[in-house]
Amino acid sequence: VRIDIESNYDDVLILVAMMNAGKLVVTGHSVSLPRNLVNDIGEYVKGNAEGLRTWVLDFINWREILPDDCKRIGLLTSFFASQIPWAATGIEGEELYTLVDEINWLPTVLYLCNHVTHFSERSGTRCINGGETRFHNVANKHASGLMTDVQKDDFVEVVRTSEVISYYGHCAHELPNRPYLKTKHFDMNDLELVNQVAGMERVEYWACQSGSNIPLSVFSIPVNEAFGFDMRMIEWGAVSSIGSLWALPDIVTAHIKSHYDQLLNSGYSPSKALLAAQRWWVSQGAKAELNKMRELGLSSYLNTLGCNETLAGLLG
Repeated sequence: VRIDIESNYDDVLILVAMMNAGKLVVTGHSVSLPRNLVNDIGEYVKGNAEGLRTWVLDFINWREILPDDCKRIGLLTSFFASQIPWAATGIEGEELYTLVDEINWLPTVLYLCNHVTHFSERSGTRCINGGETRFHNVANKHASGLMTDVQKDDFVEVVRTSEVISYYGHCAHELPNRPYLKTKHFDMNDLELVNQVAGMERVEYWACQSGSNIPLSVFSIPVNEAFGFDMRMIEWGAVSSIGSLWALPDIVTAHIKSHYDQLLNSGYSPSKALLAAQRWWVSQGAKAELNKMRELGLSSYLNTLGCNETLAGLLG
């Protein structure tokens, strides 16, 4: 599914390509966008928005656009379209994440046409806890190959030799800086891994802004490329990656990651596990945690998660 938004930000062109009886069929759709949606989300991604706002995301009826039996889609977005959380769009009760089993965000056509040849032998899955996190006990409860208190050289070696790595911690991507991981012991920008990821099956960054599509140079104009830390991994030879569009609460990431790991361990594919975990959080998980919080009280609830922060500490 190609999604294109250009200069006026007032409508979106959606092209749906599918195989039908051995032939490629493409249908086009034009959908009006809510006023200032792209600008409002863009300001939030860059950290310039004043508090949380409610975005109008019910501007599209996916049932009228997707084939009836569609359960797996790939989104190829333009630069401005990449700012919108498309999985959450759709009329109430029929958001995209409720209609399909898998949603994959594709990098640019250039990355898809390039094949990175690699010769390094890789094996195993490692989960690296970056440190300075509040809910790592929840996030890493079902993780494989957990590593903590990792130094920079060890981190690079894990990336170089592992088939899959899952990083839970902090990341930042703010102009004019490149995206970088923020661990307890070191910072690491994307360029430091350029020669280490070729041939990796999957790189997971469970961290704020790890998938923010912000240009890598303050002097460049927005172009239809993917600039996030997650997409850098694909550019340099990883088969797939996971990242976050923007900053979000630690506790949300922790619970979604934990449920994702559970589903992965039970045999789900990564893309199915991710969307299923997100769907679970929206429909069940968040409500269940809020009920526990009400029943136990905030402090006792946080203690059950291994977090001893006060409310003031959590809110900064």
